[in-house]
Amino acid sequence: MREPGMGDLDDFLARWSEDAPGPRAAFLRLRDFLSGLAGIRFAYRGRPGVSHSLRAAREGQNGRPLFCIIDVIDDDPAARWISACMYADLANDPAGLATPVPGGILGEDALCFDIDALDPDLLGYVQERLAEAHAAAAP
Repeated sequence: MREPGMGDLDDFLARWSEDAPGPRAAFLRLRDFLSGLAGIRFAYRGRPGVSHSLRAAREGQNGRPLFCIIDVIDDDPAARWISACMYADLANDPAGLATPVPGGILGEDALCFDIDALDPDLLGYVQERLAEAHAAAAP
């Protein structure tokens, strides 16, 4: 479902160019993956120079306004990277690739995956974690 503010994300993405496939392509793959999950609602919060956040919620989920955030870290627009975060109690990290972030999502503990290149193996792993979080957020 398209939420208000998503046009701002489209504008940001249209202005973001890369010389080789990297964080932008990874962000688009994660966004497209989330779009294919049941009952997804997106929201966008742009803070140029800090981050551009795609927030995903599952319709009907209780207690929390979202289940994951895909951030484009924008402190250096020439070297942007992605931080894909989900609540720590909604997903596992059997390979130990995430950074645990106490209070990382709206004051609750998070698992965050840093992505700075188009790495199919890492993206597949993160997509598995996102699907797990999505399932755990079911009403």
